[in-house]
Amino acid sequence: MAGILGASRLIWEANASVPGPISNRHGGHIQVIGHAGSGFFTPLNPFNPLPPSSLAGVEKALAQGADGVEIDVQLSQDSIPMLYHDPTLTSMTTGSGCVSQKPAAALVKLPYRGGWGYDLFQSERLITFETLLARVARYPRYPYLHLDLHEHDVCGGEYTRSPALVRALAASIRRYKVPPERLLILTTYQPTLRQLKQELPQVPLGLEVTKGENLSDGLAAARAIGVQAIVIPKAMATPEQVAQVQAAGFDAVLFGGRSAGSIRRLVAAHPDAIEVDNVPQLLRTLQR
Repeated sequence: MAGILGASRLIWEANASVPGPISNRHGGHIQVIGHAGSGFFTPLNPFNPLPPSSLAGVEKALAQGADGVEIDVQLSQDSIPMLYHDPTLTSMTTGSGCVSQKPAAALVKLPYRGGWGYDLFQSERLITFETLLARVARYPRYPYLHLDLHEHDVCGGEYTRSPALVRALAASIRRYKVPPERLLILTTYQPTLRQLKQELPQVPLGLEVTKGENLSDGLAAARAIGVQAIVIPKAMATPEQVAQVQAAGFDAVLFGGRSAGSIRRLVAAHPDAIEVDNVPQLLRTLQR
């Protein structure tokens, strides 16, 4: 059965074309969000030498015409929200251990490391969330920010510092007067969403439903918490599931997609937003 479903998905992706007009909860407008800024280290389609959730990656996506960016947020040892994607520092920087094991002052000195093919074109270092807020406040139009909270700490236990992360994020958002309507804070961890509802009642929230989870269970949990969006990966993105999310009263936010075919398939599902790995290709698909 899995093989049949997989073959059906490949056929659908190959033949998917952009229907017109798009029908979603926002009058057919699909929000274009740069996934982790301008995506991940990739050699082709397109070549991207910039690290995920780096400042240059964010600025590149916005310069390409994205409505906003999705960024990954973790908490430093001294409770400063940092932009970083991976579970450990070893995978993408010259450091070792986890973000949670080092103070922010040490983390901002760490260079990203992607390999010589990428590092010839990038000299990025980790940045704090507040560094990003200070930079995007200069834009003529405040970009949308999707904050993906990375709370599962492989070096320090599961979700033990989630309450501190919420408090630190809330303090930064208030300090920089971030427009609530330009934010979406998303996580897989439901207790964090409940705390965010208390700390930042005006800020939209999203529950991420991961591959293998039951979508109906996720919708029930999201309804009980009172979030605004359901975030689902490319692998789960079908028109039927997107329609189910929207019929339940939530925005459907998809993430992934780099090739023209995969992006056409995501658009054909009629979501409300796509966190995409190839911003120019999504804009071309949407004829913007």
